[in-house]
Amino acid sequence: MITNLILGAIAGFLTPMAEPYIRKAMSQLALSDIPVGETEFDVLSLLTMLIAASILVGVLGANSMAFPLLLGALGGLFGKRFIAAIKGTAMGSKSAETASEAAADDMSGEGEK
Repeated sequence: MITNLILGAIAGFLTPMAEPYIRKAMSQLALSDIPVGETEFDVLSLLTMLIAASILVGVLGANSMAFPLLLGALGGLFGKRFIAAIKGTAMGSKSAETASEAAADDMSGEGEK
């Protein structure tokens, strides 16, 4: 069970980094340009990473369970935002808004201008 959770968290964390490679592979494999929306491609990238994680769980011989895998992926994908929200709540409501905005900027890349 812990293996599923850890590999799910790794898959969720690596999803944004793997997305360009998945996009490139999809464009090379498809004979025609298939219109895929940005949100749909985010889901496709996450599902691709979860499939890879579930295959790795099977190869490692661990008991494959979907719930811990998905829970780990949720934590890996949104972990930075969860931590920022928790820290913001502990500091007060005004700080929570600032922390949430900072986390959103970090995730979108706007904070690096």
